[in-house]
Amino acid sequence: MIVQKYGGSSLSSIQKIKKIAKNIKKTVHEKLVVVVSAMGKTTNNLTSKAEKICSFPNKRELDALLSTGEQISASLMAMALNKIGVKAISQNAFQLKIKTTNTHGKALIKEINTKKIHKLFEKFDVIVVTGFQGISSKNSITTLGRGGSDTTAVAIATSLHAKCQIFTDVEAICSVNPHLFKEAKKLKTLSYFQALEMASSGAKVLDERALEIATKYGVTIYLGKSLENDHTKGTYVMNKTNIEEVGAKSLSVRENISLFKIETKNISQIVLMLKKLNQNLEMFSIINNNISFICKKSDEKMLEKMLNQVQNIKFEKIENFSRLTLVGFGFVTHPQILTKLENILTKNSIDFSHLILTETTLSFLVNKNKEMEAIKLIAPAFNL
Repeated sequence: MIVQKYGGSSLSSIQKIKKIAKNIKKTVHEKLVVVVSAMGKTTNNLTSKAEKICSFPNKRELDALLSTGEQISASLMAMALNKIGVKAISQNAFQLKIKTTNTHGKALIKEINTKKIHKLFEKFDVIVVTGFQGISSKNSITTLGRGGSDTTAVAIATSLHAKCQIFTDVEAICSVNPHLFKEAKKLKTLSYFQALEMASSGAKVLDERALEIATKYGVTIYLGKSLENDHTKGTYVMNKTNIEEVGAKSLSVRENISLFKIETKNISQIVLMLKKLNQNLEMFSIINNNISFICKKSDEKMLEKMLNQVQNIKFEKIENFSRLTLVGFGFVTHPQILTKLENILTKNSIDFSHLILTETTLSFLVNKNKEMEAIKLIAPAFNL
């Protein structure tokens, strides 16, 4: 049994859906679950429409709206498969009983009804499943957050003890985003650890939560290009034993971020309020009466709205940063790696700040207008 996932860019037109359906027909040698994302920019367009109604739409209703994108993709894919003689049926989260927590926008999968899947396979060869969504204990539609279709696919593969294949518009995972550095190396294999660090640092390869599930349950993930059936060209994310090889293995970039600085005498109050927002606040630090962290553009409005309502604090937002993160091993025990990086940046007059060093990552901030220069210097210097 195989679980395949197709991203939105691979499904952005009817023509592309038909091509993928024909390719699926060629490769259906065993029972297949196909998880689909919304077509192209559908999710962004739906979000934009919601924000024209209300700046901060009700999260339950927003989930109900956004989930329609995957429903369209699943139905069209099932139609395309049936048209060419493949026995296929679409299933949404309610029909398949993908149970989640009650947190709208970032729900966690709790259970998947595998009995329903096995029952469907008695009549169908392909089950097309809506990614990115689930059903709460209150029978409300929930969404899993950006990249949630990856999470759906890996969770289903885990439940079925199946192979997992993620198909996108890129041929493989690269050491650096090839849109930013054309000479980036394709990575044939990645350990769970490295892939997880890359995802959490901003690399747009696989969803972080999908990788957490794969790591926990030992699910091997293949990532490759849609319509490419030669699986020697993509990347396998798996349990590797040589992950302690010293040095940098990849460079992740998170763009368009803002740095928040908060001055307060009630640190615990602010920390609790930030936690309730359920946002990913990174590079979080507390020094005396000062809190600082970075966040994505999409989270800024909510943060500013909350902070403006708090008395007796001062805060500022500094925009136009990029965070660069080297991922590898031995960064603490081999300080020459940090020294090499600092020398490259200093020699080329690239200011950096908020440097955070762990044994497996080295992160720092640079001004957005220095991002490309930094990447073009660091990548070849570390043979990435």
